[in-house]
Amino acid sequence: MALTIGRLLVIITEIVALSAFIYRFGLDRQLIDLHGTIKSQQAVVSFYKKQEETYRNLQDRLKIASTYSAMSQNKLKISQEVISLAPKGMTFND
Repeated sequence: MALTIGRLLVIITEIVALSAFIYRFGLDRQLIDLHGTIKSQQAVVSFYKKQEETYRNLQDRLKIASTYSAMSQNKLKISQEVISLAPKGMTFND
């Protein structure tokens, strides 16, 4: 009886060890696939890097231009109000 239980324990232990070994191969395959996917995606990102920098530069310049445009509109409005308050016949040089 003890010999049968001992053999059964050895068989169960070997099955568990073999299962863990096979599972490890599956995990290694997934890891290799993920590394390949990461490398291909890095290639895509590096390909678009120059275009992304150009786009961000353009966005920054548009933001600056809109800021100055708003400031210019405000200054123009103030100038027009000053001119409208001046008496008729008065001229401005600057």
